[in-house]
Amino acid sequence: MKRQQNLGQPIKFSAYGLLKALGLTTGGKDHARLHSVLRRLCGGVIEITDHKKRYFGQLIYGGIRDEITLNYEITLNPDYAQLFGLGMWASIDKLQRQALGRDATSKALQAYYLLMLRSP
Repeated sequence: MKRQQNLGQPIKFSAYGLLKALGLTTGGKDHARLHSVLRRLCGGVIEITDHKKRYFGQLIYGGIRDEITLNYEITLNPDYAQLFGLGMWASIDKLQRQALGRDATSKALQAYYLLMLRSP
């Protein structure tokens, strides 16, 4: 994924590239799981806070998947994306995160504790 992007502008990436960047395998089931996660992020409501501001809403407005190349073009909700410009992020060690594997509970706890360490 492109790191410097204007808010609300489409982001283009390959499913393979994103799976590899996340340290995941790249088989057919992994591609299906990635697509399922992206779909849920379009339809579901997320909530995040740094105890100063709270965002709730969609993360992804929508996207397009090329069925031949498996490349994606998604649009992040700019209201959510701008929170990162306000310093609302946690520095998560990528290797430590990958070592947690697919354990969502461990990853959620890791993110929570990092956020708590940042809070005054």
